[in-house]
Amino acid sequence: MEHKDATEQFSDFLEGSLSAEKEKALLAHLDGCKECRAELDSLRETLNSLSGLKRLPPPNEFANRVASTIHRRSRGRFFGDEPFFNRVPFEWISFVVIVLLLVAYLFMTLDLKDVKVTPRVGTGSGTSAPKNPSPPRPSP
Repeated sequence: MEHKDATEQFSDFLEGSLSAEKEKALLAHLDGCKECRAELDSLRETLNSLSGLKRLPPPNEFANRVASTIHRRSRGRFFGDEPFFNRVPFEWISFVVIVLLLVAYLFMTLDLKDVKVTPRVGTGSGTSAPKNPSPPRPSP
């Protein structure tokens, strides 16, 4: 195992999340590498000193500042004192409506293409005579 591979596995080793095979390989490397042992000891000391720090509560106005920043950046769309109707993103609604109208138009034009239209042959007056006229019937 190389130094780079060993140092990348230090955190997982200290957390106990390495597989047995990788842990065995890392321990074998640490037995023969003084530099990696020193670096692992340094990481242990750093983690131990950090674990002793107290967690501080956020400042009193922190939540209000975050809310006002979100409100300002979103122009009040996500939450706020404004009524819901003023917070609706109309540009997205109009985009969806346009897409739906386009889809409806495409379906309507596809239906028209499936209808077979036969051209009429005639005198130009818009009417056409049948190709095989039936013979006149004798009157009784």
